[in-house]
Amino acid sequence: MSKLNYLLPIALLASASSYATDEDTWYAGARLGATTYSDFTAKNFTVTGLDNDDWGGDFFLGYNVNDWFALETGFTYLGQAEFNTTGELDQQALDVVGKFTKGINESFDLFAKAGVSYYMSDLGTNSDENLILTAGVGAEYFFTKNVSARLEYQFYNDASLNGTSFNADWDTHFYGASIVYTFGASKTPAPVPAPVVVAPVVEPVVVAPVVEKKPDPVVIEPLTVRIRFATESAVIEQKYFDELAPIAQHLIDYPEAKLFVVGHTDSMGARDYNQDLSERRAATCCNSLI
Repeated sequence: MSKLNYLLPIALLASASSYATDEDTWYAGARLGATTYSDFTAKNFTVTGLDNDDWGGDFFLGYNVNDWFALETGFTYLGQAEFNTTGELDQQALDVVGKFTKGINESFDLFAKAGVSYYMSDLGTNSDENLILTAGVGAEYFFTKNVSARLEYQFYNDASLNGTSFNADWDTHFYGASIVYTFGASKTPAPVPAPVVVAPVVEPVVVAPVVEKKPDPVVIEPLTVRIRFATESAVIEQKYFDELAPIAQHLIDYPEAKLFVVGHTDSMGARDYNQDLSERRAATCCNSLI
């Protein structure tokens, strides 16, 4: 248990110091849940009266390298396995994993994690430390740009304790919920449908009669229409078609005019998803004008 007393302050210090980076890509969080142990293989004793369920939790710190990949580290307390005759087996782990994320919509992501864990175990006078593989899956929901919550499962493969009077190996399973805070991100309220701006820019029309003095160019005033879409929608509501009609007539009257159609979304959700939605909204406006 002494390792827990030393490592918890280190994890807390890492979480606090990340705020000083003032970078949008850093995040920190805390996780709490249940642990269970399976496939116990004892080498010098008989497993009897095993209680293989307990609680666990951790603090973690992460860095988003890009939209889909992050590096994450944290110290996890993995509870105790209790034996009737042998005692209580304490377990902790220091994880270093890669986190792979797939954005589903503006607020919801799925992710998988894989990496290594420095696993520490103690039972009475027996203690051991070893490097093992760990992996996990989960889902994350963003309440705002700063705050999100996760539900996840993590697997620790082939943990072991090789001591003077206790030799065994096993697998550890962690099921938990997390709260995550992203430093530096702007605090954004619930998503509000963003407008799509249709902004035609009309080129000058030069009238050049056969006279010595050329008239000044004729400049056509641009027309602008803003169309608002429902959240996650690229369908134009019927009430906006009357507003698009003058734009269409303008293009008929001035066929050399250039039309700029700009699509937007709000700032919530994955970048790839928002880019695709913006392009679909702009395309819908173009098709309607055609």
